[in-house]
Parts: sequence; structure tokens; C-alpha cells
Amino acid sequence: MIDMAVEFSPALMTTPVMSSIVTGLLTAGLLVWALIGYDYVRAETAPKLWQK
Repeated sequence: MIDMAVEFSPALMTTPVMSSIVTGLLTAGLLVWALIGYDYVRAETAPKLWQK
């Protein structure tokens, strides 16, 4: 899958673009896990975020 993406667009292999993509994905992933963790911790006393 990654090989196909790299094969079709070699511009992705430039360092600044790749590092910004990786940084963006990591930030988004950490945000999702933070929201899940926050919801899990407060689920004992409050309704879940997706049930409002």
C-alpha cells in the first residue's frame, strides 16, 4: 500500500512533505486517543460523548 503511494507520487518522498504528513497523522492520532481516554475516564459520571 505504501509502496504504491510512493510509486505513484514520488513527491511524497521529499523530507519536509513526509515529515509534515507524519507529524499531522501523529497529532491527529494523539488527539483521538486523548478524546477516547477523556471519555472513558468520565464515563462513570457523565454520558458518553457520542450519546449526547
